[in-house]
Amino acid sequence: METRHLDERSGSYNEPLGDLNRRFFSRTAARLLRAKLGAGPFLMLGLGDGEVANELAQMIGPLRVVEGSASLVERTALNRDVTVDVALFEEYNPGESFGTLIASHVLEHVEDPAAVLRRATQWVAPEGQLIVTVPNADSMHRRVGVALGLLDRTDDLNAGDRALGHRRVYGVASLSADLASGGWLCDSLGGFHLKVVSNAQMADWSIELLDAMFEVSLGLPPECAADLWAVCRSAVPASP
Repeated sequence: METRHLDERSGSYNEPLGDLNRRFFSRTAARLLRAKLGAGPFLMLGLGDGEVANELAQMIGPLRVVEGSASLVERTALNRDVTVDVALFEEYNPGESFGTLIASHVLEHVEDPAAVLRRATQWVAPEGQLIVTVPNADSMHRRVGVALGLLDRTDDLNAGDRALGHRRVYGVASLSADLASGGWLCDSLGGFHLKVVSNAQMADWSIELLDAMFEVSLGLPPECAADLWAVCRSAVPASP
């Protein structure tokens, strides 16, 4: 059932608005992640459109990815430094420990985030870390959506969320709660990307304008940003 859910939603990465992700959001997300990375080896949870993985691999070298949708992996062009294990997170056993786990826009998709996070504590080295990014429910563009009557609440799922298979939209408090329930201690948390309108309305904006808004977003309170990031360490004692 979960594999079918992933396969059905993965086609949305090829839709026209995916170009905005490729030329801007994925590139800047990779920059943000690179700045937060700890030691390797590196394991990324989820492939998405492959652009973040490709960008990161160009920066850091070998990157391992676990992805539940075989059909998505088959049609995604990947950097030679990116290797993919096809498996559901809930069933995955990598056979080694990693210095850094990367969950880039993943937790909003999975059925039980705390369960996935608890399982991920088994994959990280004793001094390793987890970097998480998620869409932010309190983003300026969602607040505008509420003011316009397009959403009842900022954490409601909109049409774009449903098309991508999102099961929830996080705020700072709900992300912190799921990380704690999943066995992770949050060392730092912030925001990135600034959106005041929808992706469709930003589709023809210049790269210069988009990049400037990204730089501005890094200095804003996380509650204002379009996306949240968190750097965490496992609260689960390492096995002897």
